[in-house]
Amino acid sequence: MIPLTGRQESTSIALHGDALLLSVANGRDWPAAETLKLDGLLLQRKTELHVTLLGRALAAAVRTRLSAEQIRSLASQFDWSLRRTGNGSVLRKTKLEHGPALPCASVVEWVELPAFSRFRQALAEAAGLSIPETLPHVTLYTAGDPAGIGVPDLDALAAMRQFDLRLPLDAAPPPPALPSHLRTAYEAADYRIPQLSTRLRIGQPNRALDAELARRGAHRAIVVTACNPYSAVLIPSANALRQQWLLHALERAGIAILPAENRDPSGHWPCEPSLLAFDTTAAFDDFLLRRFEQHALIAMESGQPARLRLHPDH
Repeated sequence: MIPLTGRQESTSIALHGDALLLSVANGRDWPAAETLKLDGLLLQRKTELHVTLLGRALAAAVRTRLSAEQIRSLASQFDWSLRRTGNGSVLRKTKLEHGPALPCASVVEWVELPAFSRFRQALAEAAGLSIPETLPHVTLYTAGDPAGIGVPDLDALAAMRQFDLRLPLDAAPPPPALPSHLRTAYEAADYRIPQLSTRLRIGQPNRALDAELARRGAHRAIVVTACNPYSAVLIPSANALRQQWLLHALERAGIAILPAENRDPSGHWPCEPSLLAFDTTAAFDDFLLRRFEQHALIAMESGQPARLRLHPDH
């Protein structure tokens, strides 16, 4: 194990199963739901997080030509600072290496790690080997093979990449300007609560919700979604994953919820699944807006009309 400098706690390079790995601090900022459902697959969160610097085959080839001390010396020349980007992808592949075909899937996050390509290039030059270009990433969830899929080069990545999505991120970028037509659409939408057989409208009180607040001894509620970050439309599978992370964030905070949905009466915007959450605080509302990159949510206090609560940076 090779301790390194960088912004991540407990960062080190180590050989694990013949692969060369950079460990990543597993803090609360990374998506933490234990399982995710995706198109009939059950994805399990990895118990440890890392960036694969060299896969098994390449690492084995390098080690035939360079000693552990030489690899250690090369690694020590780089700053291993790593930054989350919030940009993720779902990768899928059928593995045939060990008997019957094994359908596999992974949720990965692409990270900023300037030392990644430079270190691989330095290893290639020192070992006299060809090491193909690929992208640094952290595998967060896997199905099929707990070890993940492996992304040896850009051609393999292109073949495996199913779709991209934004991942929950505390340090998410600020929202773009909110166009007037989007705000108008939010204000005109129906926010339906099927279990209460009602819908919320901006600027209007709602007796059914007031009764539910009273029954629960709650003072306020919000309708919030994780779908379509900053109104950038994602495919349904990507939105479904984001909704599961939102559900986990609310459940972890001990907040009671009911299913909801956001509908555009004009039919221009697709229906969005959302959640009705009871007795959140204003600070927690802002946390959700930032982490899940939403322009706004709907807030309603007992006896008061529903109102649009904008992202704190608007």
